[in-house]
Amino acid sequence: MPSNVKITDNSKQVIEAKDDAVEKILTEIGLHLEGEAKIELENVPTRVDTGLLRNSITYAVDGHTPAITEYHASEGSGSGRYFGSVPAEDHGGAVYVGTNVEYAVYVHEGTRSMAPDRFILNAVRKNAGRIGKREAQIPVCNGSCCQSENFS
Repeated sequence: MPSNVKITDNSKQVIEAKDDAVEKILTEIGLHLEGEAKIELENVPTRVDTGLLRNSITYAVDGHTPAITEYHASEGSGSGRYFGSVPAEDHGGAVYVGTNVEYAVYVHEGTRSMAPDRFILNAVRKNAGRIGKREAQIPVCNGSCCQSENFS
């Protein structure tokens, strides 16, 4: 008896759905960490003078441009821009949080006369559990189906 069997390859749609989910989750993580880093910086009031450093903190998902392209001081005339995009990673996605303000490293890491204020590192550490929960929601394809897999 002949039977009619139709096989449909949906792997392209599954991969696209996974990539979309990864990008959405990384964007959510980046946006949250950007806000948390700004809060961390403001926790030490003497660290915010013009607001340039705070306003420059942004995130970028690999393969994309930063979330902001230019920034300005809240007080005074300082400003800056971001150009280009973050190179795409081979391992399936990454989000970068940071700033390109020249003096940021001295605020973050400290100097001989100034204690460090690790506003980005502290934001990541305080939110590690939340980040892990979002990572666990990234769909992983194994074989013919798509399921969530815990990465933490």
